[in-house]
Amino acid sequence: LKLGELISRIQVDILIAVGPMMTIAHSVFAAAGKQSYWTENAQEAGKILEGICMEGDLILLKGSRGMEMEKVLSLKKDRG
Repeated sequence: LKLGELISRIQVDILIAVGPMMTIAHSVFAAAGKQSYWTENAQEAGKILEGICMEGDLILLKGSRGMEMEKVLSLKKDRG
């Protein structure tokens, strides 16, 4: 809950929350009227990022180390 409240106060345009531990942060961010996505894994987060990312966006991509978050950007790089 506290993480969701904190990120709702900072200037983040979009949150991509990954994994079961991030469902509450996603809900709080969305309830604050901000654009938020939740997914179960890094692969899906990469697809979301690829579909929404626009120049000038400040996107917070958050998940635990166990979610293998490094794979999100490698998926993007692999696709060109």
